[in-house]
Amino acid sequence: MTLDTPTLLIALAAAEFASALILLAFLVSLKKANRATRLAFAIYAPAMFLVACGTVLVAFRSEISAFWSITFANALFLIGFALRPEAIAVFYGRPARGWMLLAALSGWTVICIVPDFFASFTLRLIFVQSMLLAAAAYSVWRVFRLNSEHLTSVRLFMVGSFLEASAYLMTIGSQIIYQHESLKVFANPIQPLAYLVLLMVAIVIVSASFVAMAIERIQVRFEKQALTDSLTGLANRRAFIKAAKRWFSSTAQTQAYTLILIDIDHFKSINDQFGHTAGDRVLASFGTAMKSIFARAIPPGRIGGEEFAVLLPETEKADAVHLLGRLREVISQCAICPKSEASGITVSAGLITATTSHDFEQAFDHADQLLYEAKKTGRNRHVALDKTVPSDELTIVNTANQPRGMVASL
Repeated sequence: MTLDTPTLLIALAAAEFASALILLAFLVSLKKANRATRLAFAIYAPAMFLVACGTVLVAFRSEISAFWSITFANALFLIGFALRPEAIAVFYGRPARGWMLLAALSGWTVICIVPDFFASFTLRLIFVQSMLLAAAAYSVWRVFRLNSEHLTSVRLFMVGSFLEASAYLMTIGSQIIYQHESLKVFANPIQPLAYLVLLMVAIVIVSASFVAMAIERIQVRFEKQALTDSLTGLANRRAFIKAAKRWFSSTAQTQAYTLILIDIDHFKSINDQFGHTAGDRVLASFGTAMKSIFARAIPPGRIGGEEFAVLLPETEKADAVHLLGRLREVISQCAICPKSEASGITVSAGLITATTSHDFEQAFDHADQLLYEAKKTGRNRHVALDKTVPSDELTIVNTANQPRGMVASL
């Protein structure tokens, strides 16, 4: 088989059809993906089918009329490639604007209805290739701007888009340089072949990277679910300890920190008196308050039923106690049940301030002992110890001299 332009066009169309089928098959199998991912594939797969159909029409241009091989084929190219940045936007949960599709079709309509424009092969080619280049560049810009999930497979998408843009620039450059009808791009036996091969590789890479991005998103979501407490949105015990140890190992110098373990007082009584729905509501509200107040800390975690932990890097005991006080104020105003005026949720806490020269697990066990001491001595209080000060003594602070609210009196 001779490696000529028609042969490469058929090969390119085959690659485009294969990419479309892979995207379509992946769409059918995307049962665990979110709605944005499925909708993005529902846009991208048909777009690749349109591009492939356009390539087939160009491959058989000697056997069909100019309407099909030029007017209709290029319209399919413009629609297909203009839909890709829209698929990218939808993939990241943004609305499809459609302005590039409108601009491409409007420009192509003008070229087709003006005889002098349509008669110019150079003008037609430069316009179509410029629009395809703009679509590729816009897709890259959208991926770069919207990739808040930090998907690593985006790099493969960038590589494919760069190769695709290079193919378009190659064709545009040749036409601008020669500026002569007799030197059409496909009259050169080398440049069109390089263009088609480069475009074929680029389209396969871009389509494969789009699938890889979807797979990576699903994996990231599952990993996040495995490390997140679904009720509170906080890190679970495993994730919290992992993040804390990662911070310990990443500190180049010895740094101070405060570790706080917090327990909601009389939580079992809340479940018994108001029901588990009310208990879940308390936990969810507590998680929201933790994320808000300890926003600059290592992500706080729910390490047990009603027990929580937070690690505050470079934080002295007094500052940690202040943040704990803010948390008490917020949760004391939380209603346990919408149909009841019961409130006054209280907590007990154990705080230990130490340095990274101490073992984290020992500090965790020590904070747990301090929490136990706070609960044993009456709850609604915190017990603190600063190990960075050799002479520091155990501090027990009763938050309220008298129990507050219904829960505190249980």
